[in-house]
Formats: sequence, C-alpha cells, structure tokens
Amino acid sequence: MTVHFSFTNGVDNVTKTNSYEYSSGKFLGKKDDDTALYWAAHSLSVSPGSADGFKQRARSDTVVTTSSTNLGWSHISFLPSAVGGDKFTLNAEVTNVGETNVLAKATSGEMTVWRKVSFKRIYEMPNKLHVRDNASELYIRPYFTDTVETYVEYELGTEITKIPSVKYVGLWTNDVSVGYQQDWSAIYAKRAYARVYTNRYGVYVGSPVNTEIPTQQELTDAEGTIEPDRTNARAAIAKKAQAWVERIDDEYRVSQRNWISDNGMTNAIASIQYHHPKYSECGESSTSEWPSWVVVATYRGRYQNVNPNSDWTLGSFFGGLQHTGTGLVSIPTGLAEGSIRRYIAHEAGHATRDFFNRQVFGSDLDHSENPGLMDRSSSQPHFNEREQKILRGMKVIP
Repeated sequence: MTVHFSFTNGVDNVTKTNSYEYSSGKFLGKKDDDTALYWAAHSLSVSPGSADGFKQRARSDTVVTTSSTNLGWSHISFLPSAVGGDKFTLNAEVTNVGETNVLAKATSGEMTVWRKVSFKRIYEMPNKLHVRDNASELYIRPYFTDTVETYVEYELGTEITKIPSVKYVGLWTNDVSVGYQQDWSAIYAKRAYARVYTNRYGVYVGSPVNTEIPTQQELTDAEGTIEPDRTNARAAIAKKAQAWVERIDDEYRVSQRNWISDNGMTNAIASIQYHHPKYSECGESSTSEWPSWVVVATYRGRYQNVNPNSDWTLGSFFGGLQHTGTGLVSIPTGLAEGSIRRYIAHEAGHATRDFFNRQVFGSDLDHSENPGLMDRSSSQPHFNEREQKILRGMKVIP
C-alpha cells in the first residue's frame, strides 16, 4: 500500500517575505513560497516520491517486511517553516498498490511550531546559589509564554556543576597557585607598547599610540593656560587613556573567553560573583590613573564620555551577560530577587541566537531601542510586541 501525504497551512502563517532572511535567499517562513520544500524522504521510507518535487505532496509505501517492528508503517519527513506560531494540519490517504482506490483517510490535529532555548545545566561557584534559586522554568518560562506570543519554550536542566570560585571572571587565569585570579592592580598599571597601537573607538579613533604613560611635559601643559600647548597635551593624554581602556577591555574579553573554555561551559547558566571591576557593582571600580577631565569610550564604544577612573558603565552595571556562540549566560551575585529573574530572562532572550535564527533586537549589542525586556536596562517585565515578533522569526523593519 502507498500513503499519500499533504498538508494545510494555517491561515495566519507567516509568508516568506515577512519572515527573517537568515542567509542569502534563505527565509524562515515558507507560506506563499512556490519553491519551498515541505517534505523529504525518511530513513525508513519505502519507495518515497513526490509528483511536485516534495513541495506540497509526498508519498511512501508501507513497510511489508514481516520481521520488521515497523510492519505496516509508512514513513516520511515533514519540514514545516521555522517561524514560531505557524500552524499546520497533515493529511494522509492510503491507496492500494496500483493507487486506484483510496482505502483510508486521516487528518492530524493542528500542530504549532515552537522554538526552544535550552540550557542543559547550571555552573555554580561555591555558595553562589542565586541562579539555582531564580532560574527555574517555574520563574523564567512565564516571561516567554504568559500574555505574550513568542512561541519560545524556555528549558533548564537539573544538573548543577561546580566551578572554581573567583571574584572576577574577567580576570580569570588558569593558574591555581594565584587562585585563578590575575592581579587587578597590575592590569590597570599604565605601560609602554612594543609596537604602535591604533585606537579603535571614541573621539580619537584611528590615532596611533605607542605608550599609555603621559610625559611630565604633557601633564604640565595640560593643566596650563598656554595654547595650543594645553589643547595638544590634553589630546595626547586622552589618546593614551583611550588606548589604556581598550587594552584592559581586550584583556577582559580574553580572560572571559578562557574562563568559559577552561571550564568547558556551553548551553548553560553560570552563577558567578562578578564580571569585572570596571563593569560590576562591587566597590572596586575606582582607579586614579588619569586627570579628572579625561573622558573615554568603553566596552567597544558602547559607553561614551566615561570617566576612566570611575566605573565604565555610567552606573548601569552588568546584571548579566550572554556569551555569544556558547549558549552560556552568566549572572552575578548581589541582585534583588525580582531583578535577577528579569535579568536571567533578558540574557536568555539574547542567548536565543545561539539556539535558532532570528533578527537582532537592535544595533546596540542586540538591545531594543524602545522600552521592553530586551532594552539596555530590561525596563519592562515582558517582551514588547516587536521583540515577540523577532523571537518568532519574523522580519521586523526598524
């Protein structure tokens, strides 16, 4: 016998042109796409085929091997769209070998496409229980499902893996003799370079620098009143301060990547103490390396006009981080109970890009410009309408 398969698109299914183009010419939506393939042969298919090239219809014979546990079954693979919320109904007709008579018909119930962000475990520093206490599906899943239509399922495994305790993961070193922690004072100490460095961010982007250390003449002229000596000296010092910031930021990112790889962390939520002295609300952000009038750009240019001696977030300390490409989210200690759950949901929202294709929420490090759970400060307790569409896999015009 042969089983003929077809399907029915949901009325509100997202069309190809209204869905996210995740690669050149490749879209998450399939409705109204005459070239879209909805079917494929299954590994257990018997004589699979399709009159239209596996677009709208497909067929497969039933298994006739009497010794097979699949005796009487017909197998085919259905390939729905990848847009969350799209709905499909499958139809099947059973015919005789010659396909002259329809012996039976069946229609499935309506099926809905869901997407998933799936963290397999928690990585936990000793006595840092704030993630296990707040990241459960009971607390975080409602951000994706209650009164919103993201069609994203939040999943968290039950395994908890211990990792070494360090105060700052951004100062990590794989050296147990120093407690896995680099010396912060040694890192922020100004230094000369073996070769010229070119600033990448801020007012003096593109400026060459060969040392972070201002000369005594520059410091004297910068506080004087004689022009253009004063202006030139201040510019020279500011360029060196920007290079200093960028070096520390680069070392921060390297240390953080090493912390992730050295501990083998992927697809998980990490319960940590702090991220970095300059980006965490820890009381150690103050340094005294630069004159008070110096301003810089920090964190790859995200924060502008920052006092380099103070914290580098203009007071908006990191409540969590999503580490792109790893499926890992890290959450620091010290957050209020209500805030920590919102921050976990926010970082899980960022992490969805590691689990499925979607448009970015915005150009500012994947943050929304308008109030929502995915804006810079997670100002709203829910995904706004635009964020919901993005999570579904729709194309949203800024």
